[in-house]
Amino acid sequence: MERAALGIDIGGTSIKFGIVSPEGRLIRHHSLITKSNRDDIIATIKSGAREFLGSKHIDEYNIEHIGMGSPGAVNVESGVMFGVSANIPGWSGTNLKEIVREFGLPTHVDNDANAALCGELSVGAGRNYEHVIYVTIGTGVGGGIAIDNKVHHGANYSASEIGHTIIHRNGRKCGCGKRGCMEQYASVTGMMKTAKAILMKKQTGALWKLCDGQIEDLKPEDVTREFVNGDPAAVEIIERQASALAEGIAPAISLLNPELLIIGGAITDAGQEYFKALTDKIGKSAYPESHEKMRVVKAKLGGKAGVVGAAFLRWV
Repeated sequence: MERAALGIDIGGTSIKFGIVSPEGRLIRHHSLITKSNRDDIIATIKSGAREFLGSKHIDEYNIEHIGMGSPGAVNVESGVMFGVSANIPGWSGTNLKEIVREFGLPTHVDNDANAALCGELSVGAGRNYEHVIYVTIGTGVGGGIAIDNKVHHGANYSASEIGHTIIHRNGRKCGCGKRGCMEQYASVTGMMKTAKAILMKKQTGALWKLCDGQIEDLKPEDVTREFVNGDPAAVEIIERQASALAEGIAPAISLLNPELLIIGGAITDAGQEYFKALTDKIGKSAYPESHEKMRVVKAKLGGKAGVVGAAFLRWV
């Protein structure tokens, strides 16, 4: 029988499931929509896992373990979430391992960005690198750090919360309870808030015409596409997002002197001009020698990084 693992990537609006091989091949996968509350998410995890583990399609695979990645801080030994999980109300105190105990498989858990980093280190853009910072841009901004090719968890499993670096004192309110966190400006959610302000001021250009003045109808992919096309409003929106991201991660770069900065999420659809702008802005904020040998690259695993990385939590 072929070796495999079940990877589960937990989000506030959807949960992804995948059967993954030790070579990083995603054998089967799907996602389930869920409401952003504790009970619905737990029920969705259980039903999705039952569907996969009870399927006749996986009879030829030896499912060795379950791996789970979740937003927020998690004790990787006990499986218990703690602290503030900004995008899943009431998630603190939830025992991730307990949710899937009925399946009788060894279960390994971590923060979702750490899990995605694990995937990139094993079979993605970070393969063969020792010192890596991983940043994923989505509803929030997740981060992971690898030192000597090992995911760094910190004293109590709370390292790498890069998105909560404060870049604007008394700025936008963050779900963590503070104001001015980088993710309020560099996340997709934050970028769209910036887009609304810019478009209301300009009221002209391709993006404005596209939404016909109904800014709420604008999608993130509209912004990245028009950035590539050179629309002035889209360029300003993306430039501001890149500035916020660079300012927020520059302290980590100065501190850690990484070889590689991996960027994941839909923002990477903005293409090479985006990466050039981000690299230039990092150069203005980080200590010069700390990023002298650093490459800035797109995540290789894309949207499957969380599922694949979760499966690799035991294999690394």
